Amino acid sequence: MEASVFAIEKIIGLAISNHLFLTYSSVDSSTLLLLCAANVSTEKLARAVVRHGLHNYVCHNMVSIVDKIREFADAVDGEDDCVIAMYGGLVEAPKILADIMESIVIVVFIDVDFDLTKLWVV
Repeated sequence: MEASVFAIEKIIGLAISNHLFLTYSSVDSSTLLLLCAANVSTEKLARAVVRHGLHNYVCHNMVSIVDKIREFADAVDGEDDCVIAMYGGLVEAPKILADIMESIVIVVFIDVDFDLTKLWVV
């Protein structure tokens, strides 16, 4: 199981690295590495899930997860995007939300025949 989680994280990192490299070709590699790391975190993936409303489709039977997801979603909805982009939020992102994004990414990656460019477009 850990190997597959590792592979998913690498695919997301590779897709973001590829996009950043193509978009910011004049930026040095250490800056690109920092940008990539900042965008492949649990918090960033969880924010993407909330921004697209996917957290509303989580099936679960634990009240604590509902509360954590609601608290995080409310915090994201009430934040100023400019501040969050640099400093992160005040509420810890539930890992289950990042797991949703990772699952979507891997399914799309398979569906586009392992093409990073097509993955990024989707």
